[in-house]
Amino acid sequence: MKIPLILLILTILMVGTAGASTINVNESDPNNYTTIQGAVNAAGDYDTILVYPGTYTENVDVNKKLNITSTEGASVTYVKAAASNDHVFDIQSNNVNISGFNISGGY
Repeated sequence: MKIPLILLILTILMVGTAGASTINVNESDPNNYTTIQGAVNAAGDYDTILVYPGTYTENVDVNKKLNITSTEGASVTYVKAAASNDHVFDIQSNNVNISGFNISGGY
């Protein structure tokens, strides 16, 4: 009886992330998304967005459950507000993780 219960629990846990994808953002590679907002728009809940080093000038509206992270950290990955009177990242969803960025120019 314990084995079927364990299998059921594992199956339930795996279903939550089974459809998650990884989306790449690289401003200098047209084979990837060149803006973070473009990647957010294309993403589904629980996807991971990997942002390569560079300076991204944009205000990003996040309305999905996402993990948005830089591949090499804040010392080489910058997000500057395109509109200084707006949020750099406007988070409108639960379960959003943003890490590894040097953020400036907005609020």
